[in-house]
Amino acid sequence: MNLYKTEDLESFSKEKLVQIVSKQAKHIKNLEDSIIGSVLMTWIYDLESERLILGQGSAKIIGFEDNDSISLKDIFERIHPEDTELMQLNFIKYLEKYPETHEYHVRVKDKAGNYRWIASKGRMFKNEEGKAFQIAGTLRDISDRKETETKHLVSESRFQVLSEHSREGIIIYDNNRIIRDLNEAAQEIFGYTRSQIVGQHLDNIVDARTAKRLEDSKNSGEFLEFLAMRSTGDRIYLEILNKESINGIGLILVNNINSRKLAELELKKYQQELEDKVKKRTQQLELKTKEIEDSQRSYQALLANLQGLAYKYEPKGKGWKTAFISEGAKDLTGYSTEDFINEKVTVDKDLVVPGFNTDVWKEITDNLKKKKNFNVQYPIKTKSGSEKWILDRGIGVYDDKGKLISLEGLMLDITREKLQEEKLIMAQDEIVKQNKLISQREKSYSTLLKNLQGMAYRVLDDLVTVEYISEGCFELTGYSSDQILHGKKFFEKKIVRKDYQKQIGEAIEKALKNKTTYEVSYPIITKEKKQKWVSERGIGIFDSNGKLEALEGFIIDISESKRLEERLRLAQVTIDKAPVMIEWLKEDGSFFYVNDETVNVSQFSKEEFYNSKIYDLDPTITPSSWKKLFETRQKHSIKDLESSYERKDGTKFPVLISASNIDYDGESYNISYINDISKLKDIEDELKQANYELSASEEELRQQSEELHTLNENLEIQKHELENTVYQLQNAKDQLIHTEKMASLGVLVAGIAHELNNPIGYIKTSSEALMMLLDDLKEEIKNAVGEDHSGVNELSVDFEQMTEHIKSGAEQAAEIVRGLRTFSRMDKEKVEKHHIHDTLENVLLMLHNSYKYHVSIHKEFADIPAIECAPGQINQVFMNLINNAVQAIDKKGNIWVKTELHENRVIISVKDDGPGIPEEMQKRIFEPFYTTKDPGEGTGLGLSISLGIIQDHNGSIDFSSDSSGTTFTVSLPIKQEEYKK
Repeated sequence: MNLYKTEDLESFSKEKLVQIVSKQAKHIKNLEDSIIGSVLMTWIYDLESERLILGQGSAKIIGFEDNDSISLKDIFERIHPEDTELMQLNFIKYLEKYPETHEYHVRVKDKAGNYRWIASKGRMFKNEEGKAFQIAGTLRDISDRKETETKHLVSESRFQVLSEHSREGIIIYDNNRIIRDLNEAAQEIFGYTRSQIVGQHLDNIVDARTAKRLEDSKNSGEFLEFLAMRSTGDRIYLEILNKESINGIGLILVNNINSRKLAELELKKYQQELEDKVKKRTQQLELKTKEIEDSQRSYQALLANLQGLAYKYEPKGKGWKTAFISEGAKDLTGYSTEDFINEKVTVDKDLVVPGFNTDVWKEITDNLKKKKNFNVQYPIKTKSGSEKWILDRGIGVYDDKGKLISLEGLMLDITREKLQEEKLIMAQDEIVKQNKLISQREKSYSTLLKNLQGMAYRVLDDLVTVEYISEGCFELTGYSSDQILHGKKFFEKKIVRKDYQKQIGEAIEKALKNKTTYEVSYPIITKEKKQKWVSERGIGIFDSNGKLEALEGFIIDISESKRLEERLRLAQVTIDKAPVMIEWLKEDGSFFYVNDETVNVSQFSKEEFYNSKIYDLDPTITPSSWKKLFETRQKHSIKDLESSYERKDGTKFPVLISASNIDYDGESYNISYINDISKLKDIEDELKQANYELSASEEELRQQSEELHTLNENLEIQKHELENTVYQLQNAKDQLIHTEKMASLGVLVAGIAHELNNPIGYIKTSSEALMMLLDDLKEEIKNAVGEDHSGVNELSVDFEQMTEHIKSGAEQAAEIVRGLRTFSRMDKEKVEKHHIHDTLENVLLMLHNSYKYHVSIHKEFADIPAIECAPGQINQVFMNLINNAVQAIDKKGNIWVKTELHENRVIISVKDDGPGIPEEMQKRIFEPFYTTKDPGEGTGLGLSISLGIIQDHNGSIDFSSDSSGTTFTVSLPIKQEEYKK
């Protein structure tokens, strides 16, 4: 026996303990040593010495491993301040409760300085004289248990708060999957009250597929998304998390994600449309990028093949530095592009021939001040020392503030043209002055023409004989002057391209007729089979009598100019066909140029543009506002400004405008680039709409939170409703059992109808055979007794009447059997073509006994086609509606059953002249288990089931009711396939 183990102490009576302690008192020192050496959590307190002795197990937890003279004060210093008073009271209880064992819980600081929950259980001991001398007991560390209890209390409190205020629906069910409780959020989500759901099986509020998914996902920690139906019949998206404890108690969390899901679906749709549009726009941009890259390559090729050089100068201090210069610089000046870029050579100091610098830069500076293009001609000195004449055409480039940031331009070698111009002037003067003396001075004239760039000619008045042609013809055509002179119309037939020969002849004839100069451009084919473009200019020489003496003229090579012209034309076509609207306007508001896109989009023709001014076409602009706008653009360009553009028909669409003023050919123009951003705006509006809908969803959630707060205030009212609903559910249970019995009865009736059908058939067949036998019998009797036998005739008549009665009865029985079979048919889910009039006739036949004495039936059947439906289910609907109408009539009354065809639907109405449905009950008549009849007379499921059947058939059921009666109207489609998704 171990005196210091709690279970041993508790097993003895007071007297036994006193005896044991008395015997042990002699060996108290050994007892104390035993306690100190014990590894158990034990303790002894000596009342006389006021010393506390701890076992090793206790000392390890609360300290005092040395066990030297531990006082009660030392222990109290380790007790949590809030538990000190409790400790003192429990020492008093040891004295009061002797010899009972007493336990209490306090927090004690361990040797690490942390408070731990300790359960102390002990008992006081007295000696033989009855004097208390010792208290002994045990300690237990219950910190973990206390922590668990605290967490449990916090968890319960949190659950209570969360269930009351949570936006999530919470449903609690037991291990039989019976719903025991749910919070307000769950009621709101499903649209049922607590009284309608509590006590129901879990599988009754979700379909079988969702129930299976819930079971499979139990404790998975994952939310399941599914499409549910509320009590109103609306379908909503929900997500459910199923948690189940070890003892089978389950918790279902339900979130209404309908708004979010619909928004996600809509947003997904918008995103797909946006992706498609972005993809299409990306393809367009890629195509446009490729076109730009092709244009850039063409531009680079143009620069590489340019007969001259392109340049870009940027300001540097008071001078300029070369920022770019094309490779043509080498051919034109002899200097490389690096020489210019590295400032080894400059145009004004090293290229321009001295004496021209001042005039050249003055003309350029004057044009820059006016922000106009400059176009100057001046001679330059090349690296080899030779002189060339160049045409320098350029423009100043300005920033948004109007500051000049660069010069960009083109230098072309016009040395040949300059010489030709000078020589041509000299030649023309000489020809005019020496017209009559030309023959005497032919030699000097010929010498002059040898140096002409191109060829000069003289043709006699027959317009065939070439009298003279200069030596320049060889350089131009590859043929010698002799070949051209001695060949009949050699130049016109062999050199001029054939498709231009007629055009040239007509131009010369017209000029001769009008006695004016002629100038034509056309292609020629050289001896090397190369094509060149030439310009021919000439004049007819007439005598004093006006008679033609000869033709004189000259032909020069313009191939290079033609190539430049072609490239400029290509650039113009590119601008004309650009997919962005481009408009050039003058200061007075008139249109200088519009491209094809502007014409296509605006619906105005080019003639309307060029014959109008901006304020004639745009009603938002006046002459004064245009003048102010033009002055503003002169100083500040705009880029990517959002505005609207109005077409000729008055429709408007959003655009992005970039516009600036430029100086061209001595005049200022406003250039606008206008991009249609309708599609981008549509996408932006769609995104805004999606954001708006999301915001609306958030507002809806906030309102739902406020509604939850309001619903909490109605808990007391719902408590009474719950008690009432329990009674209704019990009644509903009885009615459902009754419904099951009726379903079984339907199966039985179908079997009976089948079995009756055979004997009824025998009766009908036998009655017909009996008629035939009776006819034969009548013939036999006539033969035996003769015609005049009144008794036989009367008996024959009786037989005929009885046979007719048998046949009539058999037919009525067969009609009833057909009605029973229709009413109880089992193929309810099979959709087939069915005449609704058959259903109505069968129902009226089946209910005939219930209304034949007090209700008159009025049938107004229209000519309607058969409809696609499940006949058994439709039979059940009209059985409920007509039966309700019969029961609504207390004494005598009328029922009208009417059918009509409306477009592709059949309309059936059932009207009675009963007292009507009270107004306060009308909004609930389609609710499950709700009935206006007395207890025991109705289940409250008839109209709810009927509504479900009609909705499954893609139809509708409505009613109207007042004191004069009630009318139910059913609408069904003729074909179901039109409503399949």
